[in-house]
Amino acid sequence: MISVTNTPKKAAALPCIGGSRFLFWVFHKRFDCPVIFQWSLLTYVFQMERVVNSWKVTVFIGVTASLAAYSLFPREDPTDVFNRGVLAFDQGDLITLHKCETELQGRAGFVSQHALLNGLRSLLANAPANAIRRFELAATDDATRERAYLHTGEALYRLGRPAEAELPLLMAQEINGNNPEIHRWLASVYYDLGAMDPALVQLDQVIALSASDFRASRLKGLILNDFERYQEAVEAYHQALLQIPSDNPVRGEILLELAGCYLKLLEFDSAKQLLTECEQTASVLAMLAECHYTAGDSEAGTSYAKAALAQDPDSFSALMILGSIALAGRDSEAALTYLKRAADQMPTDHLVHLRLSQAYQIIGDQEQATREAELGSHFREQRLKFAKLHEAAMNDTVNAELRYQLGVTALELGRPEIARQWLRVALSIDPHHQLAKTTLAALSRDLEGR
Repeated sequence: MISVTNTPKKAAALPCIGGSRFLFWVFHKRFDCPVIFQWSLLTYVFQMERVVNSWKVTVFIGVTASLAAYSLFPREDPTDVFNRGVLAFDQGDLITLHKCETELQGRAGFVSQHALLNGLRSLLANAPANAIRRFELAATDDATRERAYLHTGEALYRLGRPAEAELPLLMAQEINGNNPEIHRWLASVYYDLGAMDPALVQLDQVIALSASDFRASRLKGLILNDFERYQEAVEAYHQALLQIPSDNPVRGEILLELAGCYLKLLEFDSAKQLLTECEQTASVLAMLAECHYTAGDSEAGTSYAKAALAQDPDSFSALMILGSIALAGRDSEAALTYLKRAADQMPTDHLVHLRLSQAYQIIGDQEQATREAELGSHFREQRLKFAKLHEAAMNDTVNAELRYQLGVTALELGRPEIARQWLRVALSIDPHHQLAKTTLAALSRDLEGR
């Protein structure tokens, strides 16, 4: 570093320094020039001052050399900047996205692209309401319309407004039916609305367009499993297993879900084979216990159930199996012990109350047996009611009252999170549904107080 004080010659370098720093700012802020070139320019002017007495000559030579060198570093094309910003959003890179948004600011002909990146940044920063306003501007330009509609739907969905999210997503699909992300969000919307057949159609589109994406196949399996279409669920889960990398930890969850389907189909050998590939957690051991017990091997069922309880003393499945085995052996004391613990874990399960009723009958407590039988019948009726409401909601995607009733019934069944989801959907369809609004507010207070 040279000193610019004390001598007239070095004092003459002051304008050089000022000019070079101005050029440094110009190249850095306005022309996106590489940093190494910026510092080279600054160093060059200082060095030239040592050998040239005239600061004017120094600046002239420096500027000329700088402009010649800058021609080797053209400014990045704004389209490339925009594409880089979109990629940054897809990768969750907020810093790069913000930088690209800043670089597009004020660029002629790229107003809508800048608005889209601004909206994507808001989405990534968990501010979907702000994002929607920016997407409105982006939707006016053909170049950004598809993405604007897609991410408007995404933002509305994140705001808990799936009924409103459907239209912009359908508009995006109208522009480009080959974008798997559009179908993925539509599947989520229809799933939340209870329209399972349309959700499955959209998932099939995702699977066709993204052969390596296991998530759509797995979600399809989950939906089919929920609706007791076990054979179709098996096919979907097998597809997911073909797509998922062998080292992905989610693979174990899929194996467990698939084994559950085989268990429902009474294909015990297939279920056991899959379960041996899983980590021997309490859930896996409890399912192995159920396989052996249902197949008629009570001894192995007991062994696996006790192993499950050793890992998780509150395992509902293991407690139910041990209670059922004790009940079959007319060991009323052991049956009551296990079944009462199971009822503490899932007080709205109808089967546990019906088996408790049988245990109380064995010991001659008719009053308690009657009470448990009534509870079992009540919760079984509520479960059937929920299934019928769900089926009706599948065929009527704009009925807020059906979804309110689903929420209330879910509450009766002790499923507050599911209840909250249905109540939110009801309000998404009809924001003025007063009962849904009141019930949701009370439920939210209860959940937050836990």
